Amino acid sequence: MFGICSGFADGGFSPAQWSSDGDIFEAAVKISRDSVAPRLTAFSPADGMSNVAVGTNITMTFNESVKAGSGLIQIRIGSSSGVVVESFNTASSDRVTFLGTKLTIDPVNNLSGYTRYFVTVAKGAVVDLAGNSYAGTASYDFRTSNVDTSAPVVTRFSPADGSTNASVGANITLTFNETIKAGAGLVEIHTGSADGAIFESFDVSTSDRLLFSGSTLKIDPLHDLDNATQYFVTLDQGTVTDLSGNKYAGTATYDFRTITSGAIWNTVTGYGLLNVDAMLEKATNKVIADASPLAGSNDWGLNNIQAPDAWQAGYTGKGVIVAVVDTGVDYTHSDLGSNIWINKLEIAGNGLDDDGNGYIDDIYGYDFVNKDGYALDDNGHGTHVSGIIAGLNNGSGVTGVAYDATIMPVKVLNSSGSGSFSGVAAGVMYAVNNGANIISMSLGAFGASSPDLSSAITYAINHGVIVCMASGNDNRTSPTYPAVLAETVGGVAVGAVNSSNVVASFSNDAGANGPYDYVVAPGVNVYSTYKGGIYKVLSGTSMATPYVSGAAALLLSAHDDYASAWSLEQLENFLTTTAQPLGSAGILGVTGSVSTSQSLSTDSLYHSGNGSTSSASGEAFVGYGDDSEPVVLIGVVSPEYATDMEVHIV
Repeated sequence: MFGICSGFADGGFSPAQWSSDGDIFEAAVKISRDSVAPRLTAFSPADGMSNVAVGTNITMTFNESVKAGSGLIQIRIGSSSGVVVESFNTASSDRVTFLGTKLTIDPVNNLSGYTRYFVTVAKGAVVDLAGNSYAGTASYDFRTSNVDTSAPVVTRFSPADGSTNASVGANITLTFNETIKAGAGLVEIHTGSADGAIFESFDVSTSDRLLFSGSTLKIDPLHDLDNATQYFVTLDQGTVTDLSGNKYAGTATYDFRTITSGAIWNTVTGYGLLNVDAMLEKATNKVIADASPLAGSNDWGLNNIQAPDAWQAGYTGKGVIVAVVDTGVDYTHSDLGSNIWINKLEIAGNGLDDDGNGYIDDIYGYDFVNKDGYALDDNGHGTHVSGIIAGLNNGSGVTGVAYDATIMPVKVLNSSGSGSFSGVAAGVMYAVNNGANIISMSLGAFGASSPDLSSAITYAINHGVIVCMASGNDNRTSPTYPAVLAETVGGVAVGAVNSSNVVASFSNDAGANGPYDYVVAPGVNVYSTYKGGIYKVLSGTSMATPYVSGAAALLLSAHDDYASAWSLEQLENFLTTTAQPLGSAGILGVTGSVSTSQSLSTDSLYHSGNGSTSSASGEAFVGYGDDSEPVVLIGVVSPEYATDMEVHIV
């Protein structure tokens, strides 16, 4: 037998002993006892803090785990001996909770605003797990913030209060002087008077036709309003509150009258300024929340058509193919590359028509000028158009209207920006037969016509393809060809406005043959991608048209099965009749005329090949930018000088 003796100097254990028979080892263990009281290490709100929210909970953090003892925690006003506003016995109150090292006090009522409070904790009200009592405190204090007692006030109605030209498809928006939320009660639309027949009624606590966003309340009626009808919008008191719970007083006096026809049309701007928000709301029958405007100086066009609203709602053009029938596309550009259409059925470089579509090696579209599968832009115009439609949302360069859409390059114009109508017609047919959902054409020739191109556009329309066409830059009272086909055959014609939504002086008007599908979009000093991997600012209805093409891509991306759900006529109707009507301020025209300082492509000129341009009358026009390169690259426009009528960028 042998024995081992061991011990701890601090007395935690006594020496082990052998029993008298030497067979049993006994350890007399003496456990040391915790005799140190818990200490407070942090307060929330912090001790001495100001501007504390009146609805805050109070948290105390200790240096060890704690539990309820026996005693009171009290909240007092003014001092540690002031008036008690709430009192809690830690042994029994359900307003005091312990979790690990934290003690949380949840007052029954909100505290008063701008008041100094002291929190006192009696000795023994809190203990550690060994039963040691917290010494208590009477010095912990904080001050609450001022309480908002002012009710929210409406600062703006849309349609305007008392207005007489509201659109029948308009949403109704109330803007307040502060952030708001839903309260309780009804929002109702009445006809004729505030107590007239109820057109629609919404319970703010349950209706999905009411959208609260920041300081705005948007009402999206389930049905279009009737023409030429007076409506009153009533809100019960308390249907809207601010974040402090103050109730809006309500209204029974807000009224407006709808227009006498379904949509406003005029001979200059057609239906008006492209409006992505209204377009999507009409198509989806859902409220589209307003997004924050983009901050970049080059983003004004996106903001003006409300494209960020669509992105916020999840519509980005993904899966939609837009054919750019133009001067080609720089498909190596860093802001376009991953959005370029790829013909996956074709094998590059083998000299064969692998997919049997009639074109050899058309990997990235087709070049109808040089008759090959390399639709690379040698002008810059088509690349600029493509960036407006689908520039990548990558934090640099430009962001397209439909930044997830796919661009199909179809080159039909040469390095000078001109080409034959037969080539354009072939390009349109190619786009349709290879799956394009939208065709964007920023080209034309005023007064011309082409049976081939007219037939091709008819073919596209019969196949459900949305065709967007520039109205031209001649400052004429009707669109150029082929945009003029929108009057009779179909498609959408597009004019240009500047950043103030004023129609550009060069933009061809909608004309007297309406109403038909004509809208205006940003087209003056537009920043976008350009050949060679760079960016440029250009102007023209050429720039306005891709905004509409991009919006069409957003529209198509808003529905998984748009082909069966929406007819082409409906799609064009969504695009155009929801446009924002432009009043007299919107049709004054940009001061000045067509100028090279705007890097403008102009129908009335043709390229002379030496850095200048000439008209058919022989008048010379110089087309140089700041970098001393030609910026007006125009095709021949006079049919009498060509065997196959020629078309050009506009």
